[in-house]
Amino acid sequence: TFSYSSPELFPVSYSPALIIIKKKTHRLQKL
Repeated sequence: TFSYSSPELFPVSYSPALIIIKKKTHRLQKL
């Protein structure tokens, strides 16, 4: 079972897509 509630715990190489999504959401928050 995977805990998507805390993706930060997963390694970067595990799923780089999560980082892209985080960056996009971060930009939306800034706007």
